[in-house]
Amino acid sequence: MLDTRILCRRSDICHPICHPRVPLVPLVPVREETKTHNFTEEELAEYKEAFNIFDRDGSGAISNKELGIALRSLGLNPSDDELTRMIHEVDKDGNEELDFDEFCELMSKTKKDVTSYKAIEEAFKVFDKEGKGSIPREYFRHVMTTMGERLTDEEVDEMLDTADADGDGEIDIQEFTSMISQNSNK
Repeated sequence: MLDTRILCRRSDICHPICHPRVPLVPLVPVREETKTHNFTEEELAEYKEAFNIFDRDGSGAISNKELGIALRSLGLNPSDDELTRMIHEVDKDGNEELDFDEFCELMSKTKKDVTSYKAIEEAFKVFDKEGKGSIPREYFRHVMTTMGERLTDEEVDEMLDTADADGDGEIDIQEFTSMISQNSNK
């Protein structure tokens, strides 16, 4: 079901009387399902503006090729593999184009991923007391076996063997993120 409200750059209801001096962007009705993603009005307007910039023909859809550019305009920087995975998750009709609702579903998932990354980054900072961008294996082992929910040496060894991918005896933020992600999927 389509909502009759339509977004512009400054309002959730758009018509020439609202903002006579604001140039209107091509508009697409907002589906009811889009509202369930719990976006703020500002987020929804920002996503709508980014979406409309790349919907050059006003068809209400952007191509998969243009999606990476649209996401970068919103401050996200997915790799090609991540972009492909994201597209396959939300392109419900398989037409290799995303309508605004599919784009919003993608943004909802991406927003959760960004929030999760920020939480992991904060946890990393707790371990990286010196702020040098890495955690010594032995310090990580000490913390994990003596504080909070204590892990066994075997559990910590398994985590560290997975985490210290380059074998330098230090865990950097990428290795830490990978370790947390792998352990949360178990």
